[in-house]
Amino acid sequence: MKRLTRLVFIALVALLLISLLAACANPIGSRTPAGSNQPPAAAVQSDPQADALEQTLTDLDNQLKSTDTLDDLQ
Repeated sequence: MKRLTRLVFIALVALLLISLLAACANPIGSRTPAGSNQPPAAAVQSDPQADALEQTLTDLDNQLKSTDTLDDLQ
């Protein structure tokens, strides 16, 4: 019986710690109302370096496609 009491106590403490960790990871102020499909504010802001990198990758992809097309034609 003493062992069961200790096990229940440890389980409750573990549950409390997990709940506390979850609450700290997702504060109430950052929650959005149910049904809200708005992205977080940080996702809306653009990153110029990321945009430039994405454009460069797109340009490289287009160059590779045009090279492949020329190889196919020859």
